[in-house]
Amino acid sequence: MGVITTGRGGIIYAALFDDGLVKIGCTRNEKRRIATLSSSGPHKLLRFISAESQDINLRRDEASFHELFAHKRVHGEYFAFDFVDWLEWFSQWNCVEWANEQGLLADLAQFYDAAEHMLAPDFLKAVAKDQPCNIQSDDNSLEVSG
Repeated sequence: MGVITTGRGGIIYAALFDDGLVKIGCTRNEKRRIATLSSSGPHKLLRFISAESQDINLRRDEASFHELFAHKRVHGEYFAFDFVDWLEWFSQWNCVEWANEQGLLADLAQFYDAAEHMLAPDFLKAVAKDQPCNIQSDDNSLEVSG
């Protein structure tokens, strides 16, 4: 469902539910967290996307993502993402190309009914630089800056 990890710090994850909300959290036991999220609450877990944290202080990594997406916070650890927010998530982990190769971007674009140009190879190449980038959207136009 996400990146397989073996790190000492644990993982930071974004869990997408069928109501469109995304939970950003952290765990040291990915399988148990997926099981918990799948069986608790009224909404179906659609995607569990994770990345290895290199920080021994896992909560600090998690807090940085909460801060990055604070403007999208609905309640607690739940955020109202759109497709552009997923691009930002993947760019922070430097794995936009990986997400595209895995079909995650296409799936997410379909879920959010994103404009086709958001999956254009030239656009994804600009997003997939070696360093995280800022992605800003205004309606259906996007600007990528690094």
